Amino acid sequence: MATEPQRYCASCRQTKPLSPRFFETHPRGFRHTCRDCRLAVRRVVQKKPRHITPAIARFLAMVEKGGPNECWPWMGARSSNGLYGIFHPTADTTVLAHRWFYEQIVGPIAPGMNINHTCDFGLCENPSHHWQGTQAENVYDCRAKVRHDRKLEAEQVIEARRERAELGTTYKQLAARYGVTAGCIQHAVNRRTWGHL
Repeated sequence: MATEPQRYCASCRQTKPLSPRFFETHPRGFRHTCRDCRLAVRRVVQKKPRHITPAIARFLAMVEKGGPNECWPWMGARSSNGLYGIFHPTADTTVLAHRWFYEQIVGPIAPGMNINHTCDFGLCENPSHHWQGTQAENVYDCRAKVRHDRKLEAEQVIEARRERAELGTTYKQLAARYGVTAGCIQHAVNRRTWGHL
């Protein structure tokens, strides 16, 4: 009587019959580990807890954090108009980054209230630059500060783009140098304004 072909399992170091019951087929041929050993490994792997990075850690990884009084630019995804950061705290949730961070650090936002920026830089995530107010208060603040009252010159825009690209100068530093808001200089550097240069 002919004996059934045998195969050596490299994992449990036993010789077992070469049949689908012991060795599963694979597109590249038979594997060198028996079915029992592979199932044991799968059970161990499935029991391992999946590592999920907490939302706050993922958020902070997308922020260029500076000093306590500096702007902290958002480096992640942006809203459709490019003025604010957007964040996904869960797989099926999309929120404005500064609003979500304000709720995590300061507390809940009252219904109908905005989170305004004292620095006038929509991508700033520094909670000390945020304040809760109505839309009317935000408009009043905008007019009181006379935002974007100074126009940039073409040479300044070209120089600001060069400094940002080559030296990594922050928008806040560029804004202070050229006497405009961080939002104004950011738009110029990213060609939302001055696109013809």
